[in-house]
Amino acid sequence: MRTKIKILGGLFFLFSAIIPGASHSQQFSMDDSGYLGREQEVQSPMSEDFSSTRLLPEFKQEMRRREQETESANGRAHYIKDWVHGGTIDETLKSHPLIYSPEGLNLPDRKKQIESAFLFSLNGQTRPLEECIQRAIETHLPLEIAAQRQRISATRIRVALRELFPELELEYKNDKGSNTTGTFKGRSWRVNGRQPIFRGGQLWNAFREERENFKSAAKEHDETLNEVIFKVSEAYLNLHRAQKILIERSEINKIAIRWRDVSLQKSRAALISEVERLNVEAIYYEQMAQLEIARQDIEIARLELQHWLNLEVPNEIQVADFYDLPTLMKDETFITSLGAEQGGGAARENVKSLDDYIQLAYVSRPELELNVHRVKANQYAELAERGAWLPNVDLIAEVGQLFEVATHIDSAPKFGSFGDEKEYRFGIEGNYNFLGSTVKAEYDNTHNAPNLTSFAGGGEGTTRRETTFSIALLDNLEQFADTEEAQVETKEAIQELQEAEKQVIEDVKNAYYDYHKARLELISLLRRLDHRERLTKLAEVRLEKNEIQISEYLQSLIDLTSDRIQMHRSISDFFIAKARLNRAVGIQNLLTVEDLYA
Repeated sequence: MRTKIKILGGLFFLFSAIIPGASHSQQFSMDDSGYLGREQEVQSPMSEDFSSTRLLPEFKQEMRRREQETESANGRAHYIKDWVHGGTIDETLKSHPLIYSPEGLNLPDRKKQIESAFLFSLNGQTRPLEECIQRAIETHLPLEIAAQRQRISATRIRVALRELFPELELEYKNDKGSNTTGTFKGRSWRVNGRQPIFRGGQLWNAFREERENFKSAAKEHDETLNEVIFKVSEAYLNLHRAQKILIERSEINKIAIRWRDVSLQKSRAALISEVERLNVEAIYYEQMAQLEIARQDIEIARLELQHWLNLEVPNEIQVADFYDLPTLMKDETFITSLGAEQGGGAARENVKSLDDYIQLAYVSRPELELNVHRVKANQYAELAERGAWLPNVDLIAEVGQLFEVATHIDSAPKFGSFGDEKEYRFGIEGNYNFLGSTVKAEYDNTHNAPNLTSFAGGGEGTTRRETTFSIALLDNLEQFADTEEAQVETKEAIQELQEAEKQVIEDVKNAYYDYHKARLELISLLRRLDHRERLTKLAEVRLEKNEIQISEYLQSLIDLTSDRIQMHRSISDFFIAKARLNRAVGIQNLLTVEDLYA
């Protein structure tokens, strides 16, 4: 349907400058000068045929560009469906314009990730919050890194524990050589052992340090998990809110379009004033702008959720609907639960105070336990550095067998009697860092089997007892710095613990107050929304009696829509506040996020 209207020339430029995307839903016809004439024809907003509309060249180009983007988006949607039903992942990686797959990088899991993302968002099906959280847990790379760090810490515990036990070394040697008597052959085997006797507590404290690091890594994983669950819940609820707002904006936009057509007809019949028609036009364009903003908001919210779910840009995802607003407003259980804390007796039995939540956070918040374990680990590291100033004593033991035989006597020699060819060594080694100088003392009791020369002379090997003493002047001055650095790291860990404690208390208080603020705002909006619906019904009756203008009736509908949108935002804030309180306390399911009841 085409109608003739009178409109000011600058209105189109104001609208097109503020709302570039509105050209999808509304098109204007202009003369060659670029201004709307007083009797220009305007295409109906419900029409989709733009071929007969006379537009400025720049505006035509913009419309063509937007139509091409729409066609490209539709093409990508069909491409995704084709890919799911029979395409290949290699073709997708090479040809899809919105999938980043850089050349020269070895990403072995890239194909699996893309396939999983497409299957998760197949046909844009609705996903509940639990499935989105589960997907985020399975695909979130920092969470996988935190789990791997935990496994690394477990390995380091085994390494530190191993240092407490004896060191064993097995050695086998096959020799060939010559001397003045001719060529000879020889073989030997040896078992070397070293057992720390006293290390000033360094080994034991190193083991305890790694054990605390393992507990810290476990809590770091829990902290990352807690953050992922909250971020996914927040992004999910923001997308749900954006969907609700888009529905509300679409409904009021349909109403504005219908009453705008009525206003144009009345204006053509001179039944309303020019001011009234312009008021209706302004309301119409404002709703078009709000609708476009709602569409943009839903895309931004979806992009945030895609980020946390590790989905590709083309992966459309819809969230499940939690509630129906008209039904919710009549739900007495919901209304009663919101005001539970204002009641008494049984109504307050299950209500926790701020101190209760703070106590729960002290017990369950991963950040606090993480920093507690870090402080302990640094304290043990400091004790280990102090132990480096104490004497270190090791027990040494070696046992083996050696023989050498001239080849003209025996060309294929073998090991003989162990008693004739035995070798052994027993001793004690000690060192001490004295003011930066390393003092070493060693006692050895060594027996060497006869070699070829002593055997030829009738020898039976040699036995030697040695005592060695040495000092290296100022070779270990860095131990002073290492000890001081360990003390500083301990103090820094304590400071981080104190800051974490303050942050946890602040998080709990903010989440607690946000939760109750959202609850009180819901109570206020429930009362105001009921009053606004009554005013809208009254405005409708007055419009039927011609007591008010169309613009006044539309304004009452807009006010009702604004309150309904604010209600959706408050419900979303209520959900997010519960998720934030769960995160602040450190208990994932303390409050059910999707549960409307306080």
